[in-house]
Amino acid sequence: MEIVFRASLPPEDAVPAGEIFIAPRGSDSQRRDLSAYVVAHGVPGLLQGSGPIKKIVVPCDTTRPTLDDMLAASFVQRLIEGGGIPAGAATFAKYAALAREGLQPGDMPLDSSMEGIFLAIRNNAGEDLTDSANASGFLSDWDRVFQTILHAADAGKDPFVSNLFAESSQFARERAFLKKDETVYREDVRRGQQWIVQLPGGPPTSAMLLLEQPKSLLWKYWSRRDSSAPAGGSYLLLVVDWGKGNWVISTDPIQRLPIKELATALQASEVQKNPDAAKDPWFDGAPFGHTLVAAPRGGTKLDSREIQNIIKKWGKGRPAADIRRTVAKRVVAITGGSVITLMVSVFASILSTHINNKQLVSPRSLTDENVTTTRPDQDSNVDFQARGSVLSGQLIQDLRSQGIHVPGYAVIVGVGEPQGDFPALQNSCRTARQFYALLRDEYGFDPKNMRLLADRPKDPTDSDDPDIEADGPPTKTELEKAINDVGSQTARYPDGNRTNFIFFYGGHGDPREVAGQPKIGYLVLSGYNAADADDTGFDMSYLVSFVSHRVVSSHQMMLVDCCYSGFITTSRGGYKADVSSIYSMWKEKARIVITAGTAQQQSWDDGRKALFTSNLLRALTPDASGFMPADANHDGIVTDDELYKYLHDVVSTEAHDLPIPGYHELTPQYLRALPDSDDDVGQFLFIPKSVGQ
Repeated sequence: MEIVFRASLPPEDAVPAGEIFIAPRGSDSQRRDLSAYVVAHGVPGLLQGSGPIKKIVVPCDTTRPTLDDMLAASFVQRLIEGGGIPAGAATFAKYAALAREGLQPGDMPLDSSMEGIFLAIRNNAGEDLTDSANASGFLSDWDRVFQTILHAADAGKDPFVSNLFAESSQFARERAFLKKDETVYREDVRRGQQWIVQLPGGPPTSAMLLLEQPKSLLWKYWSRRDSSAPAGGSYLLLVVDWGKGNWVISTDPIQRLPIKELATALQASEVQKNPDAAKDPWFDGAPFGHTLVAAPRGGTKLDSREIQNIIKKWGKGRPAADIRRTVAKRVVAITGGSVITLMVSVFASILSTHINNKQLVSPRSLTDENVTTTRPDQDSNVDFQARGSVLSGQLIQDLRSQGIHVPGYAVIVGVGEPQGDFPALQNSCRTARQFYALLRDEYGFDPKNMRLLADRPKDPTDSDDPDIEADGPPTKTELEKAINDVGSQTARYPDGNRTNFIFFYGGHGDPREVAGQPKIGYLVLSGYNAADADDTGFDMSYLVSFVSHRVVSSHQMMLVDCCYSGFITTSRGGYKADVSSIYSMWKEKARIVITAGTAQQQSWDDGRKALFTSNLLRALTPDASGFMPADANHDGIVTDDELYKYLHDVVSTEAHDLPIPGYHELTPQYLRALPDSDDDVGQFLFIPKSVGQ
């Protein structure tokens, strides 16, 4: 059975005899998840001519064939030849569908993933697969990949978590190509430009990469997973100058941010220089949800400077190297500490001095050419879960339904009054009450399971400050009592029952040297005396141990927003967990630490809002439609990973833009899968009550 490549599809009533095309027909003609379609429906739903099938035709153009196309073609070949499809094939089909949509399936490195190996053999084959020599070489390479997939599917392996290609010598060439191409990409970046932009409808600040005739073949993949990009992660906007007036501009497909206004602005300027521009306009990306803009087919008459100025004006762009602060308003920088917002889940062994000194950043890898639009009624065909987790709609609904009934416990602390040399904090008690209200009203936490410690009452002139009476002052004695009280309630549940526990703290942090030993970070509580820090404050690293011995909730989260909050983890960064699925093991224990910054960084409070805490509240507050800003995949659930990524991106960029002199860094840290513990797969989930109802 021969597989061939054609540049276009015939009409449904004109398919040549003996041929079948990898394209659904009739009402399914808009389907994009083709291998999943073949697994579910077999051969009958595809375009085909009369008589016995002798050729399988794969559409071939600038973006095809994709991994999904080839997997579908090989499945069809086996079905026609009577070989059948392995029972585990559906998982591989879903992986291919996610890759087709520009999403990163799983956390495997590109050079050992199914997606990466396919890209390597595709680029090795040459552009035109309608050329018989190119097609022959490509199909030979593809057969090696497909045989590996078949064996893995037969064995029940999962491509989202399994290293299928890393150890096999037969793919050494492809792995070497990918590593070399990433090095070439780094050179492309050095020759290009990096900007900070503000995309309409996007984050407050995002990274943009401008490349000039990149030599890397997979530059779009590397740029979407480039942790060295400014503004906390991958490049949200890509601009490529291919020379001779050929420009392509795109946004990260997963964000679905339309840039049609940019196309309109470029076209308006084009018309001023070329009266015939209406006949050959800028491409506005309508077939791709307006996430892609391209120069006219004949090339633009605008020069490079003009195009860059239009992009800068539209996106409020500026070179990343020029990010400096200007004095605009007084911002209170809290010496020794600032607001701490702790939502942490940890046990005693959680934090040790053996934690790796790495920052967790998991940018997604996406390909703009493969972005396609699907009809609303087809959303269920592909599950777009964060980090590649693929679940059915029913499983997601079951998870939501169960999740809203999980008992929630919390200890929430706000310290706002001056403590010795530490000045008053206007927002810490206010935001503590706001967080209490958020957990109570949106996430179903029962007030009898919560303790609020605060030293400032509600401001009667502030309508946004909830009127909630504190359970006591935020002293060390009261803090220990609150944790013990809540912990005793969680202890009544049998081992294995799921309960959620959150610890939230707002106040100062104080790094101190004790008896010549390395610095220790203390939470500054009411009555804090720096000379007697152990009795009046709380050693940040010991706090985690204290909580872990008294609270037995299966899922715990501690989130710290204060100056030098990195002392919570007793390290200078986070530990990178080998986690490939967000939801699939949600019942496992979860212990999460998120801090506002490192052990060297100051957090900030401008008198109206605390930088980290305000974004935490924003991240988890549903709007009128139920959408939460941190919910990256729009499934109605915020995971600890999604929360961290949102806070990392937004807080770090807002810190860069603080309107005070100097250069400011505030980089949220994330810790999970802690050493000497078995919590590397559990997920802390935020599920609003309305989602599961």
